[in-house]
Amino acid sequence: MAACKPHLIDKEQLPEASNSVKVLCLGMCRTGTTSLLAALTTLGYTPIHMTIILEDARQKELWTEAIEKTFISGGSEAPYGRAEFDVLLSGYDVALDVPCAIFGEQLIKAYPDAKVILTTRPVGSWITSMQSTIWQFMRWPSYRILRYVEPEFMGSFLKLVELIFFVHNKNNYGGEKAEQAYISHNKRIRELTPPDRLLELSPPFHLDELCNFLGKPVPLDGYPHANSTQEYTPKIYRRRNKSLALALKRLGRLFFQLFPFTLLLWYIYHWS
Repeated sequence: MAACKPHLIDKEQLPEASNSVKVLCLGMCRTGTTSLLAALTTLGYTPIHMTIILEDARQKELWTEAIEKTFISGGSEAPYGRAEFDVLLSGYDVALDVPCAIFGEQLIKAYPDAKVILTTRPVGSWITSMQSTIWQFMRWPSYRILRYVEPEFMGSFLKLVELIFFVHNKNNYGGEKAEQAYISHNKRIRELTPPDRLLELSPPFHLDELCNFLGKPVPLDGYPHANSTQEYTPKIYRRRNKSLALALKRLGRLFFQLFPFTLLLWYIYHWS
């Protein structure tokens, strides 16, 4: 029998002083998760969020593997549990945004004492926001090309995002199936969480409601609001431009590696 392929997570070591996960924020992206990230950071928490994972090549690989083993393997791999999440979430005490949200059932089971926050918005509003941001750029031809010519930054991110929405709604970026997947996700989180451990936040968000749930004093500043659709679009272009620069650098290295060989072939052709 062939030996099992080693897993990336098996090479990771859990630090001795690892934060315990205190809060699970299991609302889908574009439901106010970036504003919640700012609020929780202000309250002294250390959340993990897609904006952090995006910039970290190792994190993208580890979360991609987590999705594949838990949801895509067809039962040939054991789904992730407490041991794996302790490694994935090492250094963080809050799991927030995707990809964490799609692991809602596994995370609630792994951390039975953690409080759960579910951010929601009306389904039609959520679909519109997704189509104006994340789902829009995933369809851009430039991103499709960059997935193959620049795999390190944008390619690995696109792979992760596609896997997230394969699990969430089978990559239906609009329509009834996407709407039902969103409704079903929120319903499932409510079913899995004891009422005394669940806070559901919907616009308009109020900082006192969050602080009372977490047992934290209310700061003087109001609830932060970040990452609107208007703010998100420039970020998409900046990330694409970063990926383009990496792709050009990669192609430049390839050119200089092949240039001497090309010159030799030209010489042989003309002088032989």
